[in-house]
Amino acid sequence: MKTNTNRKYKKQVCYILAVLLSVALLALIIRSLHHSSRIQITLYSCMETSREDSMMSHLKGKFPDYEFVLQHYSTGDCGTKLMAEGKETDADIVVGLQCAILEMMPDLFSDVSGVNTAEYTNPAINPKHGRYWIWEKYDGGIVVNTEILEKEGLPEPTTYEDLLNPIYKGWIVMPSAAVSGAGYMFLNNWYNLWGEDGAFQYVDKLQANVSQFVNSGHSVTQFLLNGEDAIGLVDLMNVYRQIRDGAPLKIIIPETGAPYNITGTGIIVGKESDSAVIEVYTYLMNEYVVFDNSNFSPGGIFADQTADLPGYPSNIPMADMKTITDNGLKEYLSSKWKY
Repeated sequence: MKTNTNRKYKKQVCYILAVLLSVALLALIIRSLHHSSRIQITLYSCMETSREDSMMSHLKGKFPDYEFVLQHYSTGDCGTKLMAEGKETDADIVVGLQCAILEMMPDLFSDVSGVNTAEYTNPAINPKHGRYWIWEKYDGGIVVNTEILEKEGLPEPTTYEDLLNPIYKGWIVMPSAAVSGAGYMFLNNWYNLWGEDGAFQYVDKLQANVSQFVNSGHSVTQFLLNGEDAIGLVDLMNVYRQIRDGAPLKIIIPETGAPYNITGTGIIVGKESDSAVIEVYTYLMNEYVVFDNSNFSPGGIFADQTADLPGYPSNIPMADMKTITDNGLKEYLSSKWKY
C-alpha cells in the first residue's frame, strides 16, 4: 500500500513539474515572439558619446515600444562603410555625418524634403536635392591666449589680414588643411573669399608667422592652453568649454564671419516606406535636433534654439562657405596644401 502511495505521489510531482516546465516554456516563447515583433530601428551616428547617450535616452523615452540599435563610427569610417554596403546597409537613419561625405553618395538617401523639421534660421544651408537635412554647424574663429598677448605686449588681431603682421611671428598655430577638417574649413573660406590664387597667396604670407601646422583643432587648443602659442585658428567646439572653466582664451570672429563645417542626417533609400522610420526621423529633425544643438553643438542654426552656453559667443555671423560640401574641391585644395 505504501509503494502504491509513493508511486502516486511521484506521478503527481512529475505532472506538476511538467506543467510548470510547460508554463515556463510558453512564457519564453511569448517573450521571444514579443521581442521579435518589436520594431527595430538602426542608427549610424558620428557624434560624440555623450551626445549619442542623450539621443538614445530621448528616443527610448519617446518610443518605448521600439527597439533602437546605435552603431558609432568616425566620419571617415561611416562614409567608407556606407559606400561599401550601399542599399544593403543595416542602417535606417544616419545621424551627424559630415555633409561633404553625404554629397559623395546622395542617391543612397531618400528624399526627405517633405518631412516636417524645426525652423532653420538660414534654410539655404540645406541641400537643394533634399536628400538630408542639416544636423549641426561647427563654427571656427581666431582664438587668443589673452595672458600671453599681454605678457608679450601684442595687440588682439581682429581680421585675417592682421595675422600677417610680423609682430606675430612664431605666435600663431593652425591645423593643416590637408589632414584636418578644422584646417580645411578656413582654407575653404579663403577660397570662397579670394579665389584659389588669393587663398594660397594668403597662406604663403601667413606661414611666415605660423609656429607650426598641426594635425587637429584639439592640438591647436592644447598649444594655446599651454602658452606655447598666443593665437590659433580653430573650431570653437574645441575651446568654449575651456573658456567656461576659466582658461585665459578669447574667441574673435573675423568681420567676414565665422567659417564652419556642417553635418547632416538622412534616411537610407527604401527605408522611408517604413512608417516607424519616418516617425523617428521626424521626431529627430523636428524636436530633438534643437535640444542637441542647444545643449551640445551651439552653432546656431534653428529659430527656436536657446543655446546660451558659457564661453560660446551668441549670434555668430556666417562666413561664405558655399563650397564646403564639395568633396572634389576639398581633395583638390588639400592636394595643393604644401605647408
